[in-house]
Amino acid sequence: MKIASLFFLYLFLELFAVIAVGNALGSVNTFLLFIATALLGVAVLMAFKSILNQSIRRLLQGDMRIEELIASNALAIVGAMLLILPGFITDAVGIAMLLGFVYTTLFGFHGTVRRRRAYTSQTHYQNQGENDVIDVEIVEFTHTLK
Repeated sequence: MKIASLFFLYLFLELFAVIAVGNALGSVNTFLLFIATALLGVAVLMAFKSILNQSIRRLLQGDMRIEELIASNALAIVGAMLLILPGFITDAVGIAMLLGFVYTTLFGFHGTVRRRRAYTSQTHYQNQGENDVIDVEIVEFTHTLK
């Protein structure tokens, strides 16, 4: 019952926002704004493949944690879907999710943490002053009895 009452509250607030913006901008401009935000949401979803590839690349380089990858990409998908839905409250929440404000507020990731990498200057094997090279040739010998 609580979910139903929250949904009806959302519908009431959304209807109030549409009427207020419609009175301020006019009906045609309000309709065009709905279309523009829906197209923006579709464009974000279409560009999501490259965004996801970039995030996976940052994860593999150690610039991003797996929690950040999941949270940022999930919020980007939900934000784009909210932009596609008609309404100004959903558009505002969708834009906030795409901008990252909600991401840092909900999950507390304030910037990325770069993981320290341990490496040696040349190789993992350190040459200990042994410069002798041993050349070996293996000859196969087969002996058969007659």
